[in-house]
Amino acid sequence: MLQAFWEKISLTLLEHQRYMYIIKGFGNTLLMTVFAVLLGIVIGLTIAAIKVWPKKSNLGKIANFFADCYLTVIR
Repeated sequence: MLQAFWEKISLTLLEHQRYMYIIKGFGNTLLMTVFAVLLGIVIGLTIAAIKVWPKKSNLGKIANFFADCYLTVIR
């Protein structure tokens, strides 16, 4: 029974080279993860900079309002 199981695995993955789909999928997953982390760092640093920046001008107040809205939705 165990030998039949391994024969099916071998036939499915190795003989028809379907293992390449798994390898390509893993590579795509890593690529998406890297870009998601970089995007998260950029957004986080931008929001943090807006929150600590002085709100003396109208632009600062507007940016702070949008940062507050973003933080409320994300939280």
